[in-house]
Amino acid sequence: MKKIWIALLFISLVNISVAGNRDKEKSSTKLVAGKVTNQYGEAVAGAQITMAETGEVFYADFDGNFKINCKSGQSFTLTINTIGHSPLTIKSQDLGLFSSISLQEL
Repeated sequence: MKKIWIALLFISLVNISVAGNRDKEKSSTKLVAGKVTNQYGEAVAGAQITMAETGEVFYADFDGNFKINCKSGQSFTLTINTIGHSPLTIKSQDLGLFSSISLQEL
């Protein structure tokens, strides 16, 4: 009986430890929201945004807005592509830099 209680106690402590690590992981991520526009300030709908570090691909909505979840404290490289505009690559550790991205038309 004593062995069963020790095993249950061990399992409980492992579950608490794993749950604590998940909370830390969630708190270290940041939501980066931004808008892709052209050189005239007009929204660029459907722009493809690729994060080089993870390979994740995101798309701007009809109004040019996008949201990306990423870990804070790291540098990020975003590449923005869309038809009719020159591709743009931005590398920064400042997440606020990605809030407004302006593409040049071809």
